[in-house]
Amino acid sequence: MDGVALCSRIQHDDKSVIMIAMSGLFNEFDKTYCLSVGFGDFLTKPVAIAEMSSALQCALDRRTRWMQIP
Repeated sequence: MDGVALCSRIQHDDKSVIMIAMSGLFNEFDKTYCLSVGFGDFLTKPVAIAEMSSALQCALDRRTRWMQIP
């Protein structure tokens, strides 16, 4: 099972989980595809600490907003 299949499976079971895809190879198709199957963000390796921190903060903010919706 690859990361995309795992993401789809997890999203099917729990929509509140936010996953971030990371790849050493970048092309716009892969990024668009990953975001369309449910990844919350797409980072290209090597990932700078600031970029990772920002992606994680955005994911936490998004999850906090979702948890507040009745």
